[in-house]
Amino acid sequence: MLNRELPPRSPSSFRVAVSHVPVNPSDLIPITGAYAHRISLPAVAGYEGVGRVVEAPDGLSHMVGRRVLPLRGEGTWQTLVDCPAHHAVEVPEAVPDLVAARAYINPMAAATMLRLWPVRGKVVLLSGAGSSCSEHLGRWAISQGAKRVMGIYRSENRKDRLYRVGI
Repeated sequence: MLNRELPPRSPSSFRVAVSHVPVNPSDLIPITGAYAHRISLPAVAGYEGVGRVVEAPDGLSHMVGRRVLPLRGEGTWQTLVDCPAHHAVEVPEAVPDLVAARAYINPMAAATMLRLWPVRGKVVLLSGAGSSCSEHLGRWAISQGAKRVMGIYRSENRKDRLYRVGI
């Protein structure tokens, strides 16, 4: 943990008080130094999360207090993160924080895979089916007409949830 002085906010950015963040493999890889050609360490980890806007650019003050996904922020594993206002995605109040915090990387990955490899009429086998990304893939593959969706999982406690959603 590191306490640092808060830098000035860019006039075109939101400052977001982060409430929830997930831990993804994409967060852990930079910590190992594997992306050293792209990411200079030390750096704050975290690519997704959810929080409330506490400061906003002129003309966007109505966003203060609203929940957003601070996309393209400088690392969500911190109390406050700045993100370009045009990259923040407002989150409806009906969406729980724990769902919203994971609403970017895995859903985008799943949607991209299904767009590139359509599943209508096909049998789909998901490895790592207990993961969030695989669950998105499975649910959406079913809704897109997959003939059958099967999953390989490691933890027995995932079995009932997967079965309930049709995997």
